[in-house]
Amino acid sequence: MTKTRLSLFDTTLRDGQQTQGVDFSADDKLRIAAALDRLGVDYIEGGWPGANPTDSDFFDAPPKLKTATLTAFGMTKRAGRSAANDDVLAAVLNANTPAVCLVGKTHDFHVNTALGISLAENVDNIGQSLNHLSVTDREPLFDAEHFFDGYKANPDYALECLHAAYDNFARWVVLCDTNGGTLPNEVRDITRAVIASGIPGDHLGIHTHDDTGHAVANSLAAVEAGARQIQGTLNGLGERCGNANLVSLIPTLLLKEPYASEYEIGVDRDGLLALTRVSRLLDDILNRVPQKAAPYVGASAFAHKAGLHASAIVKDPATYEHVDPHLVGNARVIPMSNQAGQSNLRKRLSEAGLAVEKDDPRLATILNEVKTREDRGYAYDSAQASFELVARAELGKLPAFFEVKRYRVSVERRQSAKTTVTLSEAVVVVKIAGRKMISASESLDDLGRDSGPVNALSRALAKDLGPYQACIDDMKLVDFRVRITSGGTGAVTRVIIDSEDGQGRRWSTVGVSANIVDASFQALLDAINWKLIRDGQKVAT
Repeated sequence: MTKTRLSLFDTTLRDGQQTQGVDFSADDKLRIAAALDRLGVDYIEGGWPGANPTDSDFFDAPPKLKTATLTAFGMTKRAGRSAANDDVLAAVLNANTPAVCLVGKTHDFHVNTALGISLAENVDNIGQSLNHLSVTDREPLFDAEHFFDGYKANPDYALECLHAAYDNFARWVVLCDTNGGTLPNEVRDITRAVIASGIPGDHLGIHTHDDTGHAVANSLAAVEAGARQIQGTLNGLGERCGNANLVSLIPTLLLKEPYASEYEIGVDRDGLLALTRVSRLLDDILNRVPQKAAPYVGASAFAHKAGLHASAIVKDPATYEHVDPHLVGNARVIPMSNQAGQSNLRKRLSEAGLAVEKDDPRLATILNEVKTREDRGYAYDSAQASFELVARAELGKLPAFFEVKRYRVSVERRQSAKTTVTLSEAVVVVKIAGRKMISASESLDDLGRDSGPVNALSRALAKDLGPYQACIDDMKLVDFRVRITSGGTGAVTRVIIDSEDGQGRRWSTVGVSANIVDASFQALLDAINWKLIRDGQKVAT
């Protein structure tokens, strides 16, 4: 059976950049474009040339793509001038990309209200603009803005707009659910009506805004109806509730039936293995914590906490997993908590390289220790690295790399005539192989801003660990979460820290204390010790 080819059109660099709080630099865009190209998407929409300095810089020195087609975005010509004499359209064409996507109104309400021109003039603007693109030897695409709302309000006019683009050589006509809210059955029926009007499915695309899960469902509905291009963004970035999430769509198309049997895409199984890494690369560029519950690539997507689940997973992972996590570059997690049973524990220990026999009495000791500590406020289902260190201590397999003799943290507030400055400083004294070492650090970042006492403590602790320094130089703290586990004057603070190293590994550690700095220090110590163990460091003598 010959599979139908679907094209993936990524709009992360343009539509995704419109997400509140997202501001890509030109270098960020180059990194993301390179990752998308390696992944195997067909089109990469780079932005709107001339709309802002970042997009202009990006197109002035565009990425060298191996397989994807770089696409510039713009709008159809303005009323009252020809396509050849519209300076805004000219700026888009001057980017010299092999493909250009122009957006135009297809909802009569928007033509009358937003553009303030006649319906006929809007149709003429679409036709002239797409014809001009074809003459300049660019691959023309048309984004039919507000199409689904427009079709429901005035189907004849919405279709007239589409045909103005298609009849003037548009390679792709993209049906946009701009406002969101259209349901999958509506998308399916309207897409079929478009095809029935004479626009073939292999010239139709779909671009849906909404919460990412709903947008994915709408995209699949359009594919089932005959559309052959899907537009979306990495991690569902976009205005309002977001876009169709390509990170969810790609594995669905490759691994789920009937899509896997009926369709093929530019991303192959090797590309799929990089999916989790690409998703987290975007979060890293945005300096935000990856969504743990994200489908396929989230840290919790294949986590099995309850003892009953873990017991079944040991026998056959398919009992509680819809796909193998390794296919998407993710990993199975068996968290430890006060709900854990011995099967759960042995599975987790095995993954940490700690083989323990089924009847070993130390299993019960470890479980009891975990439950006792969680009663005191620890949370090991969210801090797997700290759990591993607890287990190693009970098994007599926890190396003593160094000993912290003392630490001190101070916070000073300085007031001048013009400004107020807060400065945090930390001093840590450690003993390694019988030798005391003292490290001190301030918390000022590269811009001279105070980043707090915990950051100062982290810098001081990792500043000089003698023979272990090379191992921890690539470590960085990527997230810091605080929770008060009991109130009143005896409040207990839980701190969970996420760390990352140069290999892209992330791990979580936990500390608990009435003092937030002390809780943070516990978590920092665990993070460093876990890294030293995992990298095979030997205890210095």
